[in-house]
Amino acid sequence: MVSDGKLLPALLVAAAVLPGVSGLEPLLKTYHEKIDGEWVGPMIFDENALKALDKKLGTDLNHNLDKNLRSSARSARSALEILAGQHGRRMLDVCASTGNVALTTVEGTSEQSDITGEPAVRAVGSNIYGPFEAGFSSQQDFLIEAFGCSDASLCYSDGGIDTQMAEATCATACGITMPRWDDGVYTGFLDTCGGHASDFHFHQSMHCLYEDAGSHSTKIAEGTNSDASPLYGKWEDYDSGVLPDLDACGGHYGYTPESPSTEVYHHHMQDSPPFAFGCYGPNDDGSLVTVEQCRAIYDDCDGDLETLTTYEGTVEYDAWCPCWDGSGLGFQGAGLNTGIDIVPLAATSPSPTATFAPTPLTWAPTPEPVDSGTTGGSGSG
Repeated sequence: MVSDGKLLPALLVAAAVLPGVSGLEPLLKTYHEKIDGEWVGPMIFDENALKALDKKLGTDLNHNLDKNLRSSARSARSALEILAGQHGRRMLDVCASTGNVALTTVEGTSEQSDITGEPAVRAVGSNIYGPFEAGFSSQQDFLIEAFGCSDASLCYSDGGIDTQMAEATCATACGITMPRWDDGVYTGFLDTCGGHASDFHFHQSMHCLYEDAGSHSTKIAEGTNSDASPLYGKWEDYDSGVLPDLDACGGHYGYTPESPSTEVYHHHMQDSPPFAFGCYGPNDDGSLVTVEQCRAIYDDCDGDLETLTTYEGTVEYDAWCPCWDGSGLGFQGAGLNTGIDIVPLAATSPSPTATFAPTPLTWAPTPEPVDSGTTGGSGSG
């Protein structure tokens, strides 16, 4: 499940086999640090951060990090590779754990912060991470116990599970309900707007950044890719109850408030993973991205499946793979990301049609009575 650094060969093979995939952009890479045998976050280094650090220090980071090597060896290795070699860091997809997939372009207010329990303004420029949690270990015991779980080890994981599924598996194992309201306190992996942690970042929902009103949802963020792919709220037309059909990256062609007369490729929020971005589309030929094309650019979509258990039952899952199909057989009606018997998404099937939601959905769950004494928590991802 951990990337082996062979993304480029995988991309080349995919380009030769699947039409259009050579221009498809995966989400970026990041590093985490191993401390006392535990992988921890948040993001330590990425390429842009290293360049910024080089500039701030006013010196050659490669040389400083690798000063004992011959000059020819130094020039052949990047600062990122040297850091990985010297400090035991592992490379993971940003979409799989931490690191910026996008930045918000509007602000919103979480009804209740997972840290303070008070309303919290989420400023313009807030980080949006990909769909997956980075995992739980003994270092997060205090968080798990705050969820109301008497045995924190029941929630331990190596990560790579989307936040919605990770929350459900943890709750099921512990015999508790999440997310939930308890005497005015919201408890869950994320806050009421779909983000968490003292180093705040979003994963899903983001409903506080746009209104359930009017027609097409407003823009809430831009991707950190070179095209700054725009991200909108989940509605294609709220007044008519229309949700968009999206490709495996989470995008489609259509009119937007910024482009009312020309159809453009753009992303929408989704209630199911990948939530915002599965990759950065479209294909280099302008076509929408199929599940197969999405899987082809990620080494971690390797078919090494695990079985997860929620209150709905069991489901097979390909950890760290951000490419879900259109089967609807996953948790809460999501697709599957196993790569087995892939059901095409409506957007990439012949004559795609919009999906109608008869009643506008709200992300926050219905309050239900539970024992008091728990507080909101935040995950490690």
